[in-house]
Amino acid sequence: MKKSIILKNLLSDDESVSVKLEMSSYYKEFINAIPDKSKDREERFKHGVACIIWGAFYLEAVINDTSMKILEDGTQGIIENADILWPFVEKARTEEKLEFIIKTFKSDYAMRNRFHEQVKSLFKLRNKLAHFKEKPNEVRLRKITAKANVSEKEKIYSRIDAAKQVTPSIVDAVLSVSVQDRRKEILKIGKWIEQAIFEYYKTRKQ
Repeated sequence: MKKSIILKNLLSDDESVSVKLEMSSYYKEFINAIPDKSKDREERFKHGVACIIWGAFYLEAVINDTSMKILEDGTQGIIENADILWPFVEKARTEEKLEFIIKTFKSDYAMRNRFHEQVKSLFKLRNKLAHFKEKPNEVRLRKITAKANVSEKEKIYSRIDAAKQVTPSIVDAVLSVSVQDRRKEILKIGKWIEQAIFEYYKTRKQ
């Protein structure tokens, strides 16, 4: 199991430690295990949905973890301007927590906007999948001309087959970005979030 062992004050006689399960590491493994390509459209849709779901879980986990670190270290005076208490931050939307992280580490404006829009887009699609309420698409089918020896049953099947060619908008939204590209985008953001606090410490020491 992937666990973090958090040692407390090593100079005290307190022998207790804190053990935390690193779920973000599992989510990252799940993302990397999704196949990149598939010739079958149905399989590509399934893989795309999996990437969106696990990607959202992963980013939410690392954003929450980093937000906690900022607040914990802020109370010790290690990180400046971290005077917001966790109970308030916890209730914020994930995009707001990300903005909190980015502003704390004084990231450039262009990156802040790019990350914010990418995370917002991912979570919007994840929520659309989780609370799927898309109405059926109404389409106009080509009128089937009467032909000799064509039964009414065959006409119905022909119209059903034509309707099957219609793609719901949620499918287009999922398939608009390949698994490979979406995974790369998610992991890039996650990696920056995970490492940002340590990069901050480096600049403070200089």
